Amino acid sequence: MLDNAISRSALGNVLGFFTPTGDLKIDQVGEFLDISRAELAGAFGMNADKLRPERMSTLTQERIKQLAAALEYVAETFGGDVTKSKQWINSPNLNFGGSSPKSVILKGRANKVIKFILAAKEGY
Repeated sequence: MLDNAISRSALGNVLGFFTPTGDLKIDQVGEFLDISRAELAGAFGMNADKLRPERMSTLTQERIKQLAAALEYVAETFGGDVTKSKQWINSPNLNFGGSSPKSVILKGRANKVIKFILAAKEGY
């Protein structure tokens, strides 16, 4: 098992993606990524109307919660520094073929970014 910054991080709520009861604040995820609700919906293969809280399926909510939790691990890795976390999400990364994690997410491959972050979290 590898020992790295992500593997030593703990899930917090430094990015403000979750309410005190654990509900997802979807607009905060979009704000962090600097994308619209429509772009976030497109990343998950749907239209923005499906991301309204009253219309969001349990599966969609879980998928976006997974992304939010993974991004929280990144933020914890940088000591809660939102600027550094955004820099990581927007920077080219050889693990994604030179694409930024954000661009991979926007291409509908959020799961790839989530798996990468979680693998780092687990120390692999």
